Amino acid sequence: MEWNKEIEDLYTQITDLTPQAFRPSVKPMLREASEKTARLRNSGFVSRDDLLSALFEITPDAFQPTVVADLKSIGIDTDRYIKLSEIRQKFA
Repeated sequence: MEWNKEIEDLYTQITDLTPQAFRPSVKPMLREASEKTARLRNSGFVSRDDLLSALFEITPDAFQPTVVADLKSIGIDTDRYIKLSEIRQKFA
């Protein structure tokens, strides 16, 4: 699965926001979920939408407000990606 530099950089930025204790488990989960989301689109590359909606897919409900705040701190509007994640979970 292809990851362009912009998406790899965003992945790193997101995982750097993850508390240190959770990073070893979150990093592979996020990568796998992002690639799965890309495959559902029949794509060979991971897009920004794939990465961010996958993040909400793997994040437990109790931690989603923290993720929203973290993403907003780096300038990402989260509403779209939360909705994408919900739609993908419902129909995938």
